[in-house]
Amino acid sequence: FNAVALVTSWLSDRERDALLRYQGLFDRVPVGLYRSSRNWVILEANPAMAQMLGYADRGSLLGRNMADLYENPVERERHILRFGAAGQVVDFETRYRRRDGSVIRVRNRCRAERSAGGGILHFHGSLEDITERVAAEEEIRAVRTRLENVIEFLPDATCVVDAGRRVIAWNRAMEDMTGVAKEKVLGWGEGEYAVP
Repeated sequence: FNAVALVTSWLSDRERDALLRYQGLFDRVPVGLYRSSRNWVILEANPAMAQMLGYADRGSLLGRNMADLYENPVERERHILRFGAAGQVVDFETRYRRRDGSVIRVRNRCRAERSAGGGILHFHGSLEDITERVAAEEEIRAVRTRLENVIEFLPDATCVVDAGRRVIAWNRAMEDMTGVAKEKVLGWGEGEYAVP
């Protein structure tokens, strides 16, 4: 805060207002925002990031290394290798460890700020907690697998056609009755499946 006060004392009223508006926006955005050094030391973080990661305030995050947040620090190295051209946004999903040790899934969108010579100066990024979304997607996949297994092992020849009139399920009994393999008929639409 002292550094901000010092910097703002050198600025014009217009520049000071713009800086304060920017800081207010940064602080109130509902996703985690950060800026880190090229060595991944957190230089800035907003309150949403601190809350997401279980820290009392953003000051508790400053000076920490982003590598310490990864459940598996080796993943961070893989993501660093993905940075190519200046301005490129690298978007990836990973697991972060919260302050209490619990693990959350996050979507990290990150951009490297580069010097005129092309070297990385800083990273700017946003973090979104996607733990609930990932759990819901996994549950949907599990339910779909169970449903496909039920249909597959029904003794009666059974096919399922979706609202777009495309075949989305074709069980073994249907293959035996028609002589048409499931792999061939899945995705057929507009009555193509009626020929067998």
